[in-house]
Amino acid sequence: MPRRPDPRTGSSPRNEIETRLSQFNQGSSDYLVMSFPLARPRPDPLLTSAECAVLDSAAAGRSAAEIARERRTSRRTVENQLASGYRKVGVSNRSELTALWARKTR
Repeated sequence: MPRRPDPRTGSSPRNEIETRLSQFNQGSSDYLVMSFPLARPRPDPLLTSAECAVLDSAAAGRSAAEIARERRTSRRTVENQLASGYRKVGVSNRSELTALWARKTR
C-alpha cells in the first residue's frame, strides 16, 4: 500500500529520500544524514493466571515437581509455564525471580 503524501510538503517520504540522495550524489559537500523511525518493541502479553501462580510458587522456593503435584499437572507443563513467565517478566532464573517478587511485594 503506497504511503500518502506529506500534507506539509506534498511529497511522499520515498520521494523526499530520492530527492535528498540525488542532491547528495550531484556533488554536494554536505554530509548526508538519514534517519528512519525504529519499530517499537511490542510489550509482552500479560502473565496468564497459571503462569502467575507457578511463578509465585517458584519464588516461594517450591520445586517444579512440588508445584506440579499441587496444581495436578505435569512437571513439564510447570517448566513450560516457568520459562514463559521468566521471559515475560524479564528474568532468567529463580534467584532473579525471587528478588523481583520480593521487591514487588514490599
